[in-house]
Amino acid sequence: MSTLIFGICSTICFGALFLHELKGTPLVIPPLEASSLDGNVKALLKFSWHVGSILTVSIGVLFACSVLIPGNELMAIIGTAMLICMALLVLGLAFKDVNLRKTPAPFLWPSLSLLALMGHLF
Repeated sequence: MSTLIFGICSTICFGALFLHELKGTPLVIPPLEASSLDGNVKALLKFSWHVGSILTVSIGVLFACSVLIPGNELMAIIGTAMLICMALLVLGLAFKDVNLRKTPAPFLWPSLSLLALMGHLF
């Protein structure tokens, strides 16, 4: 287990959280609010947007725990599994939707998954 690589994974997650909330929210939420979608659809989309932030910080905390608390390799395993699931989800969705390919998600989650897997090898 590489604590250096898992520390990098944690740092990237916290950076992604920062960018997601501070840069992404103003790009997504105002146009969503201005759209003609039903109110319940808007509410679910806003909820989903912020669930992404919670997921990102949770994965970052898992990797941070694996680094800061000796013997906590299970946290890195869980974080890696979550990253792989996110990578598979975003790649599957991006395969069908060209709009998703224009976002950072199809690059971030698979790259971070590979980095985390490398952390388990070293």
